[in-house]
Amino acid sequence: MITPVFGKRKLDEPAFDENTLETEANEKKQNLKYNFAHGDVRVAMGFSRAYSSFKGVDDFSKEASSPSLFAAYQFRYNRFLKLGLNLGYASFNYKFNRISDYDGIAISKINESVTTLGIYGRYDLMDKFIKPYLLLGLNFNYNSATMNGDVEFLDEGKHVLTISGINGFKNDIVARVGVDFMISKSFGLYADIGTGTSLVQIGAIFSLK
Repeated sequence: MITPVFGKRKLDEPAFDENTLETEANEKKQNLKYNFAHGDVRVAMGFSRAYSSFKGVDDFSKEASSPSLFAAYQFRYNRFLKLGLNLGYASFNYKFNRISDYDGIAISKINESVTTLGIYGRYDLMDKFIKPYLLLGLNFNYNSATMNGDVEFLDEGKHVLTISGINGFKNDIVARVGVDFMISKSFGLYADIGTGTSLVQIGAIFSLK
């Protein structure tokens, strides 16, 4: 006797692929590992107003200093979101020539350096040759300052030059807006502006893809 089996499901055939969710999760991990290893290296110079974590610096006049330096590595998390880690270094010089008639102490110059370690996320508004983006992050800053002073003994007419130092930490939230110009798949230029150690940054992009 021949029995029709149309419309009947085989008992050993699963109703759905039980490995689908696990496979998709593994693919997502693999893609994330690939993106992490094939990110972008960014190097830049920054131009900034005086930035300090120490109180009282507003009373000093700022001298010209060299541009701040920055380097970052970022990788794609999804189509529009990227995550990154950045390092920065900046130095500032301040002058203060006011002399106290009471104790005869004058602070003539302050040299301050700022070393920055930061984490950030950026959202690309477009994924084309020109990539405008919004960036939000957190910076951990280590500030180190050296102060040159002059102590005058008014009664004796003598001067003693002093050098002292101070260190400190400061955390701040960074918000920036910028744009990438990709000249090729592996090289580009970028510029951004916002809060942080540097007001304006101009740099180059080296893609590891």
